[in-house]
Amino acid sequence: MKTALHDPSRSILKGKRLHQLEEYQARYILQVIGSVSEKVVPLIAEDMFSSDQQFGKRDMVLRAFTFYFDKTIEMVYNMRVGNDKGIDFNLAELFQGISGDNIPEYIQLKVNKIIPTIALLCNTITDYVRDMEYSDFALEEKIKTILYSSVQIAIEYTLRIDLDDDTEIQHYLENC
Repeated sequence: MKTALHDPSRSILKGKRLHQLEEYQARYILQVIGSVSEKVVPLIAEDMFSSDQQFGKRDMVLRAFTFYFDKTIEMVYNMRVGNDKGIDFNLAELFQGISGDNIPEYIQLKVNKIIPTIALLCNTITDYVRDMEYSDFALEEKIKTILYSSVQIAIEYTLRIDLDDDTEIQHYLENC
């Protein structure tokens, strides 16, 4: 399997950070994600536990990974533009597999381009966590490791987005 290490075109973290989070912003993200995880992680664990093999059934893990990714992008984007609006972590969106419609379309188009890579990252991280030698790690802790990886990747990705670059939307509009 090729990863971003083998194929630089698959890397989603390109360029330098264009913005820094303040400590209080990072703490806020952790607080919100921790609160959401208290509800989400047991649901995923229950879904996975009902499977014959832990981590064999990945649909819910992938949906949660992308849900956390999208919501984290939304939080960091709002912080970057000075929007103090809270983020709605509607769990119905998680189960319906939808999210990411609360950022400008030109930013969403940037995110849409990396969705296959996000799915690959989720599978790679899930494999790594599944194969961890620490057998005393509870399933819930393994799930948190996967989801918090998504959050970290989303933060780094969003801090590198050039908010003034609208080339994707211009390209999209020219080809409609």
